[in-house]
Amino acid sequence: MLQGIATDIGEMKEGLDSLQTTVQQLGGRITEAETRISTLEDGCNMREETVTQAVKTVAQLQDRVTYLEDAGRRNNVCIVGVLENSEKRDMDAARDAVLRAVREKGNVKWQGKRIYFTQDLSKDTVQKRKKYDEVKRRLRTMKDVSYAMLYPDTLKITANNKSRFFTTPAEAQTFISTLR
Repeated sequence: MLQGIATDIGEMKEGLDSLQTTVQQLGGRITEAETRISTLEDGCNMREETVTQAVKTVAQLQDRVTYLEDAGRRNNVCIVGVLENSEKRDMDAARDAVLRAVREKGNVKWQGKRIYFTQDLSKDTVQKRKKYDEVKRRLRTMKDVSYAMLYPDTLKITANNKSRFFTTPAEAQTFISTLR
């Protein structure tokens, strides 16, 4: 009987030794997995920083492209209300004649229709300025208030002989509410 117990204890020791070896191996594998995960997380963080920097750089480059496109169009004038190619002569001479008439008369009509003059701006700048359309509509209904769009998308409102500058439509709306 004692010999049977001794045999069982021996088998248990072998089983425990085997379990201990397996636990040590698993511990080593877990340590290796943790190391690999940490390395991957560090790489992921570095990529996130790189992507964030790339997004900033792209935004800066887009702003530069928009500025250069607008600068290239600086001498162009968009005439709203006149059909394309209706000048039937040299375009530069027609443009100069129209701009001269605008300065002299203020409101200009072409073939019985009022025409408007705007800067020829890039699509990006036009989209930025379009955000102010509702504010400008409200301003047109107000007396003793004038406004102007400054490049690229800043709204200047003059009221009570004081000018204020706004870089968001929300700021301008808040200010307009105080004028009523």
